[in-house]
Amino acid sequence: MFFFAKCVIEEINSDPDFGLELLKRLKFLALISIGFLVMQLIIGLGFTFYAALNTNTNTGAESTFRYPSFFHDAQKYAQYLAMSSFLFFIDTDRTKVRSNIYKLTLFLIMVIGLILSGGRAGFLGMCCGLAFLFLTGRNKYKMLGLLGIFIASFLIITFADKIPLLNRSETVDESYEIRNRYWQQALNIYEDNTILGIGIGNYRNYVAAYSPDQFWLLENGEILFFDHPESGYLKFLIEFGLIGFCICMLFFIIPIGSFVIEYIKTKCYTPFFLIASVISFLVSFITVYTLSDYRIAVLLIAVICVLIKSRNVFEDIC
Repeated sequence: MFFFAKCVIEEINSDPDFGLELLKRLKFLALISIGFLVMQLIIGLGFTFYAALNTNTNTGAESTFRYPSFFHDAQKYAQYLAMSSFLFFIDTDRTKVRSNIYKLTLFLIMVIGLILSGGRAGFLGMCCGLAFLFLTGRNKYKMLGLLGIFIASFLIITFADKIPLLNRSETVDESYEIRNRYWQQALNIYEDNTILGIGIGNYRNYVAAYSPDQFWLLENGEILFFDHPESGYLKFLIEFGLIGFCICMLFFIIPIGSFVIEYIKTKCYTPFFLIASVISFLVSFITVYTLSDYRIAVLLIAVICVLIKSRNVFEDIC
């Protein structure tokens, strides 16, 4: 992933238009995922690349399912859509400026896909990204946001009984209790390995040896030990230790902080949509670890790299 990031940054250095082309391709892939989701709505969840989907695709409510599109896990798809949705507010063609209605329509399509995925963490991440844009945005973006909220609220109220996000078998409190139990067990591991951690990628091996009650029981009776404690931050903290975790967080803090300083000089607002995308990831990462899926890892790295080089990429379109 570091090699990929280095390649992206060097390519943007040599050709700033590559950054726009990269964002354009990411938006195209997000729309492809919506097309895949539509096929699942028509044909059923048997339309997938996987022999079996994650059990969370069944909400527990009668005739209500969570749709993961071309992902295995609906939670990961929700995070993917939350991150991708903000990219549709960015013009990726220097010669053609899309209307605000066009951008808002595509954004709402992403929101509908996210709602059908039933991912609460992804939905919360998207809401936090929108809140960030409300606080920092210009008036026209605030008006667009209010219009989007009105339309989304209307759809949710009208079709509440058919929306997976609102028809999960477990309540928010129950979901929290389950995760909190995993988090407390993970924190006990961290207390024994505070500074240097247990080693990158060792969580599953560690719990198999020292905390064997952390496992999933698969449908075929096979036991699969956890490879993360239902939190990306806790996984990093435990495996990297405190020192490694702080260094890891700098990969998010420095690009965002550098752009804010740059914005004071250039007043280029467009990269704020990239920051909103990163914020949506950071919020949903609290309750789900998703970087094991390279589709999300590539999306995150690409967004951060374009943010780092935003002055070059958006020089003519701010």
